[in-house]
Amino acid sequence: MIKVEVFNKTKTAIDTTSLSKNISDFLKTKKVSKNSVVDVVVVGSDVMKSIAKIYLKEDPPSAHNVLSFVSSEIVGFVEIPDGLNRLGEIYICLPKAKEEARREKVSLSERIVFLAKHGVEHLLGNHHK
Repeated sequence: MIKVEVFNKTKTAIDTTSLSKNISDFLKTKKVSKNSVVDVVVVGSDVMKSIAKIYLKEDPPSAHNVLSFVSSEIVGFVEIPDGLNRLGEIYICLPKAKEEARREKVSLSERIVFLAKHGVEHLLGNHHK
């Protein structure tokens, strides 16, 4: 079983069930182990800036559209002996996603899925060139 947990930390309603299914299906196409877990967290600009300041050491921090952290990069991460492959966490900045969706003339849901897939690629070791 591939498990994608989605946490919406904003006041804007998003379809977390659809997002979870989309990313789970995407992980299957990438031949990811069936015992894998990914967390997707949708946040506001202030939270994203805090993450950038703490983990990327940005000063002043930016509100990135998406950031990914493999489990080993997460401060305080403790390996749980449950046999699951915890790939990591993906943070999506909702205000950035809204702005990009408008600019690209796609739905907010489509843009969030795109950003989450981009985050998955980073968790799997595929980075920008």
